[in-house]
Amino acid sequence: MDKLICQTDWHEIYIINGHNIIKNACIGLITAEQVRINRNTIKEIVLSRFNGEPWGFLPILTHLSTIIDPHVSKEFTFFHNEFLQIGCKAFAFITAGNSIVVKVQSQRHQDISGANDLITNYFVEEQEALGWLKSIGL
Repeated sequence: MDKLICQTDWHEIYIINGHNIIKNACIGLITAEQVRINRNTIKEIVLSRFNGEPWGFLPILTHLSTIIDPHVSKEFTFFHNEFLQIGCKAFAFITAGNSIVVKVQSQRHQDISGANDLITNYFVEEQEALGWLKSIGL
């Protein structure tokens, strides 16, 4: 069972039991301020619970609306470097039905961020993403 750490009407953050993996689901059309809050909340959780150990990020993008606001898009670019700086080793995106659009957007965010040391992969199902994160030691 995943441990729910934070929940609002627009996002949920979990820790995967027994692993240094954060699962994050943003819902609907979110604002740049909500993205900042979400990112900072995740950073606080990681810094207070993972004791500097490597960790993985499992963003569930299946309920997130397509990002059209450039300010929101810019905020998402900060995830990569900021998470890399606090020990994140990999992002395992869950894209499901909107995989092409989401993959292009998330890859663009990573390219802009310059976080080339971050391993990223894309999955339809959460279980296969978890399996991949666990296979790389997270």
